[in-house]
Amino acid sequence: MHTPQPMTRSLRTLLLLLMAVPFILIVSCNVALSSYDDSTRQKVLRIVAVEVPPHASMKQMERFMMRHTHGRYSYDRFNGQWQGLLPQSRLDRTIFFRQVGVHLKVDERTGTFREASAEIYYTSL
Repeated sequence: MHTPQPMTRSLRTLLLLLMAVPFILIVSCNVALSSYDDSTRQKVLRIVAVEVPPHASMKQMERFMMRHTHGRYSYDRFNGQWQGLLPQSRLDRTIFFRQVGVHLKVDERTGTFREASAEIYYTSL
């Protein structure tokens, strides 16, 4: 019976480690980005909760969008919502051109604020 040489065993261990490193990096980056996205969503929703009162008027929602999106917003009549992109931080531009979108949904019957959502978008630009 042939037993592996100590050098062969060390080489095999080294190769296994080299193959595991990219996998560990990909998984840890995915977990970190997911956590960062969740934190950003919560931060945006807290800002909306403070600045946009329940049943806010269309004018109040538009003012919120003007303050926070620097003109990168619009009202989508088809979906009944204000939508806009928040300014990018330096980190956002570094991470796959990350964009943070905020949506203020409008109650069709009353024309007032109903709820908010925040979305994270990644592009390769």
